[in-house]
Amino acid sequence: MSRLIKNTVYFFLLVLLISYPIAMYITAKFSTYNKQNWILKKSGLKLDYAALGSSRVNTMVDINLLDKYFEKKGINIGTIGGGYAENYIILSEFIEKNKINTLILNTDEFCFNSVKLWNHPFHEFEFLPLFSKYDDVFYDYTPGWKFYLWKTVPLAKYLEYDVTTLSAKTDQKKLDATMGSQLPDTTENLSAEMFQKIQLKILKSQEPLKELDKKYFIKILELCRVKKIKVILITSPIYSKNNEYHNAYFSTYLDSVCKAFNIKYYGFENLIKSGDIRLFNNNNHMNRMGATEYSINLGKELRKNNE
Repeated sequence: MSRLIKNTVYFFLLVLLISYPIAMYITAKFSTYNKQNWILKKSGLKLDYAALGSSRVNTMVDINLLDKYFEKKGINIGTIGGGYAENYIILSEFIEKNKINTLILNTDEFCFNSVKLWNHPFHEFEFLPLFSKYDDVFYDYTPGWKFYLWKTVPLAKYLEYDVTTLSAKTDQKKLDATMGSQLPDTTENLSAEMFQKIQLKILKSQEPLKELDKKYFIKILELCRVKKIKVILITSPIYSKNNEYHNAYFSTYLDSVCKAFNIKYYGFENLIKSGDIRLFNNNNHMNRMGATEYSINLGKELRKNNE
């Protein structure tokens, strides 16, 4: 029995010994084909602003148009399905290697109910090399057994994923051309009745904001305060017939945060016809035509107010 225990211990120590150098090698070569990789690889940029958020920033804020009408130079660092925890890591890494004066941060009730509304609000596989640096974030979004396994055996965090994915390449040129904006190529044709049903469903399913999402939202604001980065909050357009859309939980919380941090907020109601279904692919994502109009009008509004 003692020999079995000894052999088990030796085997575990051998695994640990092998794990560290292999993990270091994979970390050095790590790359994925998603936009997160493109953002994390950026360095040496000096920009006026960055737009950050989920897919509602990624696909609805056209940086080239916003630059033109805002008369400033920026970048879109929004990611599909990215909650505030992911936004926090992305911003932290980006401003460590690049300079911005202003952060345009999207905020809406979807961001504050990320675990319920998105399948994967924190894409941990995009940030595996940063596990040790942001282990507090991983701790919040990773099952306990997995978190401590990854902490003890560094190689374990890579074994769960396809090796070809971990060495994939991002389409750098395409993202460089749009400065990170990924506007939709097609326009869906949903009926007015379908849009109204979707809107009614959302109005009936409003819930209090989740504390974990609030935690990382505040961490983003505090990071900007420390780094002396001005924050502008926006809510990108949500389909709303006659501008009747309203979430009391979100509005109350947003008002308190804006006062506490002295932050300006720009809603979408005066920037777009939010009841025009021709501008939307679904209830909370605009099509290319809508994103174009919104980006132009947002740029004009920000310039008019000397932001």
